[in-house]
Amino acid sequence: MLERCPLWLSVNVLILMIEVSIMLANLSFCKLVKKDFIIFLLVGLINTIFGYTIFVILINLKMYYPVALFLSTIMGVAFNFKTTGSIVFGSRDNSLIFRFIAVYIVLYLINLGILRIFNLLGFDLIYSGALSIFPVAILSYLLNKRFVFVNKN
Repeated sequence: MLERCPLWLSVNVLILMIEVSIMLANLSFCKLVKKDFIIFLLVGLINTIFGYTIFVILINLKMYYPVALFLSTIMGVAFNFKTTGSIVFGSRDNSLIFRFIAVYIVLYLINLGILRIFNLLGFDLIYSGALSIFPVAILSYLLNKRFVFVNKN
């Protein structure tokens, strides 16, 4: 089994996420990437720091990873609904919360599968959680745009 991921590595992963978001923001000015996707990534960065920090704390408290992921997802959904809806998609429609929760159930299951695979391969769960952030974030954007916040102009 691999040694536990040190805290400095988790901080470096978050710094890398910020750098990638800045790089993507620069690309949006070149019109290579849609503006709402860039805003989604920047808002998502705040949401991810919130959720990932909870996940890291729970894992370091020796919580079983599916439970840690579940609790961090639940806390993140409440926080993310308002920021993603209002800032990214321009929606203040609270009735969309059920669709948003459905998307996050799908994202949770996919993320859990990714973590399970990494865990079976012997990877550290904190590092594995960081690796799963970007593919899950892209899928989150696509699912929210397609199934939750579909009425944005």
